[in-house]
Amino acid sequence: MTEDELITQFLRPLVPKEAFNLQDDGAVLPPLPQGKEWVVSTDCMMADVHLPLNTDLEMVAEHLLRVNLSDMAAMAAIPRYILVQLGLPKNHAKQGFQQFAQGLQKTAQYYAIELLGGDTISLPPLMEESGWMAGATIIGERDADKRVLRTGAKLDDILAVTGNLGDAVLGLKILQNNRISFKFQKQHPLYYDALLQAYYRPIPQIEAGLLIGQYANALMDVSDGVFQDAGRMLRASRQTQQNLDLMLDDANLPLSEEAKIFLEFFPKYRDDCRAGGGDYQLLCAVPEANFTILQQKLQNLETPVTLSAIGAFNDSSNDSGDSFFDRSDLPKSWDHFS
Repeated sequence: MTEDELITQFLRPLVPKEAFNLQDDGAVLPPLPQGKEWVVSTDCMMADVHLPLNTDLEMVAEHLLRVNLSDMAAMAAIPRYILVQLGLPKNHAKQGFQQFAQGLQKTAQYYAIELLGGDTISLPPLMEESGWMAGATIIGERDADKRVLRTGAKLDDILAVTGNLGDAVLGLKILQNNRISFKFQKQHPLYYDALLQAYYRPIPQIEAGLLIGQYANALMDVSDGVFQDAGRMLRASRQTQQNLDLMLDDANLPLSEEAKIFLEFFPKYRDDCRAGGGDYQLLCAVPEANFTILQQKLQNLETPVTLSAIGAFNDSSNDSGDSFFDRSDLPKSWDHFS
C-alpha cells in the first residue's frame, strides 16, 4: 500500500473536522475562551531505547500517548489534541500502521483527545532492524493565570510525589532478565503482571495534576527518576532563589506492594527503584500549609491518588550539611547521552 492509502485507511477515520480529513498541510486550533491558554509538549521514541525491539505497535502507540499525556498532567492542563509521527520499515508498513492506529484510537478515546495529523516515513535499510520510531505532540489547555511550573519551588515547601516509584523500572528488569522473569512470575504471577503493566502502560495523572496545580508552587512529572527530576526542579527554581537547596528523604520513597515483594527476592535492585524512571508520577513543591489539604482532596478523587512527602526545600546558606548536588550517594538516573 502507498503512504496515502495507509493514512486513508487507518488514520483518517480518527480525526475531527479541525484536521480537514488529513487532506491539507495543517490543522487549525479553535479559539479559546478568554483567560485560557494552549499548552504544547512533544515526545519521541525509538525501538530498543524506550521499549523493547519486538514491542507490538499497538502497545507502542498506547505507551507513546500515555507518556505524552503525562506532560499535560505535569503542566496542570487538560489534554485536547495529538499529532503523531511514525516511521516503519516498508515490509511491515500495513501491519504496523494497523496496529499503531488501533492503539492510538483506543487510548485517544479513553482520554478524550483527538488526532489532528502528523507525519509518516519509511525507515532506511540501515534502520530496518530497529523496527520502528514514533513521536507525538500533544496540545492541551489551562487557565492562563494558574501557571505552575518547575521553576516555582519556594523555601520551606514540601517536596512530594504522587503514587509509587520504581514499578516501571522493575517491570523493565523483568523484561531484561529471563532468570528474574521466570522466578518472579512463578512465585507471584499477579505482581509480575502488575509490574509489566506499570512499565508498558503508565497512568498519566491528569486529574491529580489539575488539582495539584491549585495548591502547589512547582509541578513536573517523574520521567527519568526522582533524583534526576528533583534536581531539575531545584536547578530551575534556583534561577530566582540562588540559595535554595533540597533535603531529600530518599529512605522513605513510596513503594508499591508489588515492588516490596520483588525487592525481597532481588534486593540488589533497591537503588534502581530509587533512581529508575518511567513511572510518570507527579513531583510537586507544596507549601506546608497546603499539604494535608491536598492529600485529602487527592484521596477524594474518583480514582484516589496518594501523595507522599519525600523532602523539603531549605536555605543552603543556613545548612551545615551537604548540598543536594554534592551528595555522593545519589544513584545515577537515566540520561540519553551520558
